[in-house]
Amino acid sequence: MAATTTLFLSLFLLFLARAQSQTRPTPAAPPPASDFCNRIFLSYTYTGGSPTTPKDDPGGSSSHQRSEVGLVLGYMIEGADLLSIRHLLLIQVLYQNVALKLKEAILYGVSLEDIKKERFNEVEQESEKLAQKFEENILDATKNYEKVVMDKKEIEGLPFTTLALAAETAISKGYDNVTADAGPWIITLDGPIYRSVMQHAHNRSLREDIYRAYVSRASEGPLNKTPIIERILELRLEKAKLLGHVNYAEFSFEAKMATLDKARDLIEKLHNASWCPAIKEELRDYAREQGANEANNLNQWDINFWSERLRESKYDLNEIGSNPDSDGRLSVQRVALLSSHDSEVWQMEWDMSGMTLASTGSDGVVRLWQSNVNGEWHEQAILTPTS
Repeated sequence: MAATTTLFLSLFLLFLARAQSQTRPTPAAPPPASDFCNRIFLSYTYTGGSPTTPKDDPGGSSSHQRSEVGLVLGYMIEGADLLSIRHLLLIQVLYQNVALKLKEAILYGVSLEDIKKERFNEVEQESEKLAQKFEENILDATKNYEKVVMDKKEIEGLPFTTLALAAETAISKGYDNVTADAGPWIITLDGPIYRSVMQHAHNRSLREDIYRAYVSRASEGPLNKTPIIERILELRLEKAKLLGHVNYAEFSFEAKMATLDKARDLIEKLHNASWCPAIKEELRDYAREQGANEANNLNQWDINFWSERLRESKYDLNEIGSNPDSDGRLSVQRVALLSSHDSEVWQMEWDMSGMTLASTGSDGVVRLWQSNVNGEWHEQAILTPTS
């Protein structure tokens, strides 16, 4: 790439000297600079599509690479009379983008020999199918898991919204007489329920069960993802070697500004900064103050729970009212229309369970509403002001 840069700069100086020393008529219709850059790129992909290295060429592939560059620059020289200094300056500005496109084309295998290119395409197609199969297995395993809870003590600490979701799941599975307050509840591995259990469930055994089920999804039976992962790794290594790299990590960083060593250093720094011993010790101290048996042996299923408790104690702040999937904005799942008021509604108040609502307006009338697990509100009582 450095040799290509040098050739571009040399060519630019050559054109500049010709423009100053020769008198030429202004071309009638110079090509657009963007079209010219496209033709450079197309010329490269064409010449690189089916490389041929003479058997007696001691330079091997490196000689062929020089030949490709020569063809591209030769194409530019042929069109030199159509270029103005403005075009040359613009090409210099756009060179970095063109070079990136060339590198991306190489990483997609355009410069491989026909046999290697055919195998490269086969590897790409198989990798895409395996990646899709991997995602499908994870999704199916997530949907297949369910834990039925009948005793509310087992799910103590979960917010009402999580209980409502778990109750809705129970209804969809055919359970009768289900309410968010009385259950039964079905705990799944879906993101909102999983995160809520990890952060708020007081039952440590429940947190451990859900955590282990989540991290081991699709690890056995017909949905086992292990063979898929092993095959994907084999294909990645083969793909990297087809393109002349030692391993897939080296290939992956080819078109990136970072390097493998710098990426490893950054990961290590982030790990040390985000999980230093002092932070873990603070969690242990707080859990010990609360009388937790696990204070001296915090596991992965304890970290989020005690981090949330510590945050609440420090900042009087909790995350129950926010949705982690909505960038801090309130997520509204359904809207109920309360249409019985004859005036503007000034205030609404919920009880602790979230199932009963009181609303009042300028007419002074207070109306009580009751919600079911489906989020439907029904008027239960009307309180009118005394004269």
